[in-house]
Amino acid sequence: MEAQALAAAGLPGPGTFEHVAREWLTTVHQVKVSAGHAERTRIRLEQDVFPWLGRRPIAELEAPELLTCLRRVEARGAIETSHRIKDSCGQVFRYGIAIGACTRNPAGDLKDALRPVESRHHAAIVDPKLGGELLRDMMAYAGHPVTRAALKLSALLILRPGELRHMEWAWIDLDEASLTVPGAVMKRTKC
Repeated sequence: MEAQALAAAGLPGPGTFEHVAREWLTTVHQVKVSAGHAERTRIRLEQDVFPWLGRRPIAELEAPELLTCLRRVEARGAIETSHRIKDSCGQVFRYGIAIGACTRNPAGDLKDALRPVESRHHAAIVDPKLGGELLRDMMAYAGHPVTRAALKLSALLILRPGELRHMEWAWIDLDEASLTVPGAVMKRTKC
């Protein structure tokens, strides 16, 4: 009966890649990561994998088919996205193995098959003299009072701008002279 309901809703039936992936998304992935991360993963799978592999039985998928799908993403210049999709597909296959829907993970065979992601280094001040100049410029800033306070606090607390903006008094322990940012606010998986 479940297969008929899925077919009526336009979703692939049990044993297909899409069915296993959607089950993995709801039972495993959404529980482990932030809501935004889970949503981005779902969108990537829906846009870049399900149209080509979604209705195929997960047990029959092989590395060349997955690679062809990933090459479409690469072809539009989204190299990092192709790697993220490969990783997500690998997790779907591992979940599929665990629930008995397939016996192997072809994503693992694609380790060196994609173009490498070009690493981008963010600008950083490494010269102590220039670091001192930056701090002096921050302290001398004559703009909006809230911005001035944020600049001074950022130098003292070393927080990301979003963490500083959303900081709560509950994070501060005046007796211990410490600040504790909850893991849920930081860039981490759920605690």
